[in-house]
Amino acid sequence: MTLYQLLLLVGAFQALIMTFFLFVSKKNKTPNRILSIMTFSWSICCLTFSLQSDEFWYSYPHLFKIGSIFIPAFFPPLYLYIKHITNNEKGFKKSDLLHFLPSLVYILASIPFYIQTAEIKRLVILENQPEFLATYNDSIDIIYNISAVLQCIIYSFASLRLLKQFNRSIKSLVSDVELITFKWLKILIWVNIIIWLFGSTGVIFLLFDSQEQASLIYHLVYLSIVVVIYFMSYYALKQPEVFRSLHHLEKPIAEEIQAIEEHIEMSLGEVNEDLKDSSKPIVDEKLQKEIEDVKTYLEKEKPYLNVQLTLPELANEVGFHRNHMSFVLNYSFGKKFYDVINDYRIEEAKHLLLDESYQDYKIGYIAEKSGFKSKATFYRIFKQKTGITPSEFKEICKEEQCSNSKK
Repeated sequence: MTLYQLLLLVGAFQALIMTFFLFVSKKNKTPNRILSIMTFSWSICCLTFSLQSDEFWYSYPHLFKIGSIFIPAFFPPLYLYIKHITNNEKGFKKSDLLHFLPSLVYILASIPFYIQTAEIKRLVILENQPEFLATYNDSIDIIYNISAVLQCIIYSFASLRLLKQFNRSIKSLVSDVELITFKWLKILIWVNIIIWLFGSTGVIFLLFDSQEQASLIYHLVYLSIVVVIYFMSYYALKQPEVFRSLHHLEKPIAEEIQAIEEHIEMSLGEVNEDLKDSSKPIVDEKLQKEIEDVKTYLEKEKPYLNVQLTLPELANEVGFHRNHMSFVLNYSFGKKFYDVINDYRIEEAKHLLLDESYQDYKIGYIAEKSGFKSKATFYRIFKQKTGITPSEFKEICKEEQCSNSKK
């Protein structure tokens, strides 16, 4: 056994182990079970490649091409994992099975090969099969290889689109996105794209009958998969439950956010209609009071100091429905919940940075006391909103003798 085969064999067993852990994981149960389909598919493919040789296939001809069935199952699970973990969906839906149709199509298309006798299959392995079967198999292989690359590109960019939509919309519900930015998933998707685009050059070499070059490329692709297996398994098992603080929501996250956005749009439309009516006050008295109540509550009770504060929690504390709370914040501040809460946190941080009693404390402690989960998040948001770092702010205010009054 060569070193290459040994590495693939180790990767195959590692993928099987991670399949088991992902399947039995209590945390993120449905998403992890979906991802276990991917790791299981990888394990089978790595196993078949580690054992691959004319001698092995000649001895076990009925196993030939068995790994190819699982390659179309590489890409849908990652997309479905992202779809489920970012939308808090419960259970696997029957419609999700449609994403695995390419595997079924390949199985059906390969029936003419699989129903052959062991002797005919051995002729295929030795590339000495009947002409009709050779033509058919070659056509299927070309279509199969091209579709695998297209499937990778389509599912990868669809996954990136899901993550982008999620990162933009989740700020309507939560005040801290540090644990739910899914940076590791973005890295995984881009690595996948690079690996399979590189693998597509192997398809080109096969079209020109350059078997050696194609084989080398596929060797590198599968070695890369072994590395990716470790990376993905580690982060998938480490990934916290995204919506623990939003467990009481009855609808999937996407539907909750859509309902909030529709309520804001409808309420703003009503306000604009009132503005056109000169007989009505510029701002409805009830709405004006609600705005003042929210601002007063934020300034006096300081709920933003709760690192995990969510829109439903704030709405419940003030006595509003979460949809209406989102509208009030949007109307009065012109921002989403996430930005409003972090604006208040930054103002609190500015106050503490200039407070004489906090001068001996480190920036990390100031960040924590201001409602931020980590110093890194605090630095990023502070610079984003002020254009300078907290340390620079302290120095500038020291030189200019800034007033320590909060806005």
